[in-house]
Amino acid sequence: MGGTVTRWLRPARLARIVTRLARAGTIVVVLAVVFFAAGAAISFAYDQYGFHPERNALTWAGLRPTYVESPSCRSCHAAEYVPWTSSKHAVIACESCHGAQGVHGPAARVMPAAGPVPGPSDGICTACHGSVLGRPAALPQKDGATHYSGGSCLACHDAHTALAERPVVVVHPLASLPECRVCHGAQGLNPAPVGHKEAADQVCLSCHGPQPQPSGQAAP
Repeated sequence: MGGTVTRWLRPARLARIVTRLARAGTIVVVLAVVFFAAGAAISFAYDQYGFHPERNALTWAGLRPTYVESPSCRSCHAAEYVPWTSSKHAVIACESCHGAQGVHGPAARVMPAAGPVPGPSDGICTACHGSVLGRPAALPQKDGATHYSGGSCLACHDAHTALAERPVVVVHPLASLPECRVCHGAQGLNPAPVGHKEAADQVCLSCHGPQPQPSGQAAP
């Protein structure tokens, strides 16, 4: 009996026992960490996407709205909103052109201002009005390469009223005259309106020259 106890108490055997216990302890700790992490992930996912009616409702209710209804724009943008309501574009929501406004203006009183409302671009205009085969005939379509090429859509068109003002056609003779920019540049005798950029004559005349009319249609 004494010899058996002595063999168990030998340093080499004790070292092996301690090593085995340490390995077992490490495995237990690793498994505990894995189970804990898995449980936390499941709990988080359940809170976000679970089917428990109370917890899921609270999660969705806590989400910040991204889009708002068009009437919320009226209090600050009445000058644009009022004519829009009676225009052909009234069927188009404000955010269709200006982007999501959930963090802009009065709808976000508790949040920092999101900055100015982004205006529509030519790309947004042509998304609906670009010439595309198969679109309804009642939807106005224009080919940007030939329809007053060289200028921005919004230089002539008011997106809120859906009306356009045709550029003034040059009525004086052009023969033997210098380039347009000489007289209509910033330092010229008759400067062009603000927003115009000095350009070559062919660019100016693409808007201010006589425009080709469709067959059977008289010039305005």
